[in-house]
Amino acid sequence: MSWNAPQYLHLLWLVPGLAVAMFAASYSRRNTLAKLGDPELIGRLMASCDRKKRFLKNVLVLFATAAAIVALAQPQTFSRKLNVTREGIDLMIVVDVSLSMLAEDMPKSRIEYSKQELDRLVSSAPVVRIGLIAFSGGTQILSPLTADRDLIRKLIRELRPDTVPVRGSMLGMAMQAGVGSFVEKQRKARILLLLTDGEDFNPFPIYLAEKARNDGIRLFIVGIGRPEGHTIPLKAAGAPMGFMLDGEGKLVYTSLNEGLLMKIAETSGGTYCAAYDSQEPFVNLLLRDLDSIQKAEAFQDVVVEHESRFQWPLLLAVIGLLIEVSISERRRLA
Repeated sequence: MSWNAPQYLHLLWLVPGLAVAMFAASYSRRNTLAKLGDPELIGRLMASCDRKKRFLKNVLVLFATAAAIVALAQPQTFSRKLNVTREGIDLMIVVDVSLSMLAEDMPKSRIEYSKQELDRLVSSAPVVRIGLIAFSGGTQILSPLTADRDLIRKLIRELRPDTVPVRGSMLGMAMQAGVGSFVEKQRKARILLLLTDGEDFNPFPIYLAEKARNDGIRLFIVGIGRPEGHTIPLKAAGAPMGFMLDGEGKLVYTSLNEGLLMKIAETSGGTYCAAYDSQEPFVNLLLRDLDSIQKAEAFQDVVVEHESRFQWPLLLAVIGLLIEVSISERRRLA
């Protein structure tokens, strides 16, 4: 026996609580009647009330409540094992579009370099579906997983810092959106590609890396930029407007946070690639990985099917309530 929603089993604690409430109500009712007048007179007036039947009705209500909670937890039994063929690869791309990605410490700016390589990846990746998420101080799901590659390429070409209007670099939120974009228990291999300079010092990304590993999601992380740091140029309508300054009027420098990105990759069991230090574009490395994954996943897999059995406790709950309603608390008087 297994459970599809075991968290609802905690509601069974309501049953003894309900039993205590019923006992307290019965005790209060007896005390109230005792204060009304002569006990013998009250006894004659209440002679038609059958306490045993009332007790039985309460037991049936408790039983029906417990059965309904068990049904809510969706009990399952083993049904059969099936040989199935895996269905290919899903690729979710998560791209940093924060202002730091305007730094020009790559052959082009970080964001333009990312767009160029991603366009090449989308054109030739051996995957079934591709999705796209952009992030800075917030997260924007530009496209869920789709087979429409022309749409993904169009969205990639349009990426810029104002794609997500909130400033900052919330890598954790972006990873959460990426991990959550995959359907659980599907038979596809799932790849999360993350392109960022890693400017997020919150421990949340490490937790999400562990979750990705537990969920069978493979991470491929590309560090965009250089660790020594670079200024951030500002432009308006393509015209230079100087460089980003902090509140004290000093130049802002942005650096590749390789330590965080390598830690995420290590925790998730994934791959980290520094774009500035790679002997070949990261896309070539990822394409080889995707090709090997596709070949490795092409075997027959064994899936265990479970059959839901919530109908039986639900039926017992309904029967218990029907019996409870049909029982009268009144005695049959001769």
